[in-house]
Amino acid sequence: MKSILFYLLISITFSYKNYEALSYASYYCDHHNPDFPDYSTKGGDSANFISQCMLAGWENFDGCPGLDSAGVFKTVAALKNCLKLKGWNEYDSKPKNFKIGYPVFMRGLSHAMIATGFMDEYVYVASHTPDKCRDLQLAEDLKFYSK
Repeated sequence: MKSILFYLLISITFSYKNYEALSYASYYCDHHNPDFPDYSTKGGDSANFISQCMLAGWENFDGCPGLDSAGVFKTVAALKNCLKLKGWNEYDSKPKNFKIGYPVFMRGLSHAMIATGFMDEYVYVASHTPDKCRDLQLAEDLKFYSK
């Protein structure tokens, strides 16, 4: 709980730090942070994991509906709605200002991931459910979010 309060206080003052989110994703991509709930057996943990990554990157989720008691999202829909509320824009292809540490979503599926690298028309991603640290996804299969 202390870590959530720290990230919330910091996020009020500073803009999103994509490398902080990437660092968190790299560390927790293959296991779960015990300070947060694990929804992998309750419909999936991807929104929860990406919420945690973005909190580590100093994103502020204050005022967003759908947060659980730990300050993260259970569902991809709630996370997407919050991102739009917080000024993140959705793109059908990778925009020029898209960076590693930014969130991506599978088209047509309720699955959130965080970009960890790029290679030609592919994006490397980290995610939970399943836990993956450097999964390769075709960019055309993704929705991109950027500020």
